[in-house]
Amino acid sequence: MIQKTVDKAHEVVAKAEKMTSVSPIAIQLIKMVEDPAVGRQQIADTLGLDEVLAANVFKYGNSAAVGARKPFRSIVQVVDYVGFNTIKNIALFIAARNSITDKKLWFRTVFVSIATKRFCGMIDQSVDATDEAYMLALFHNLGSLVFKLFYEEEFKICQAESGIHHRLALETMKFGINHLELSATLLNKWGFPNNVIQQILFQVDYHSHKYTKANAMVELARRLYEVQNGDDAEINKNDLQKALAADDFTKVMAKHGLDKLDISVDFLYGLTNAAEASSRA
Repeated sequence: MIQKTVDKAHEVVAKAEKMTSVSPIAIQLIKMVEDPAVGRQQIADTLGLDEVLAANVFKYGNSAAVGARKPFRSIVQVVDYVGFNTIKNIALFIAARNSITDKKLWFRTVFVSIATKRFCGMIDQSVDATDEAYMLALFHNLGSLVFKLFYEEEFKICQAESGIHHRLALETMKFGINHLELSATLLNKWGFPNNVIQQILFQVDYHSHKYTKANAMVELARRLYEVQNGDDAEINKNDLQKALAADDFTKVMAKHGLDKLDISVDFLYGLTNAAEASSRA
């Protein structure tokens, strides 16, 4: 039985490796932005090696969201104006979008990442801590895409389970590996930072000493996603409160200083609208 489970896990990973991987240029940019010795021209030159990334950075720089007085004419000008961390976040967003091809999973990813980033702003997280949480939000669920692509019917059975721990246990039984472990395996293969990979592995271990504030924010965002429907259906306040209280998660929120966040039905509607707009962009 153990050998059969191991063999199944190897099969799943082998199929996952056939997926389109994250652009090596995106990974290079992530590492470069974190190096204080790297300058703006190096960032611009590296962006130029990936036409998709370069085009999206240029598009963002000239968008209403940035609000520059004059249109930018070069990538260097955009890098100067928006800053290295914004470039990094754009690279992450495009990398995730290219990897997560399923529309429903992509909407979930966008919703969770937007929510996580807003939580970071509400509790005054540092730039580095915000970037780390954003990366975790974007990529922790990547393994679900593999299951949906290659094992759709079996994965539906797992998704029907109530409670994330039950779902993960059933995934392990069926596939020899759960979607968080698979996400970590893929990101390790693609050269992502080790701290983010470790956070993915502990994403649902709420009471572990290795469970971080970033984990708690992503889990909070996931619970909000579960409550909203994305189809203009009314959000029930009682459902929202139950989602936050399940598994004593309110204690986890208090431990990590998230209990003071103003999580209301209106806030949830706003997240859903923002995610719908961004997922179509």
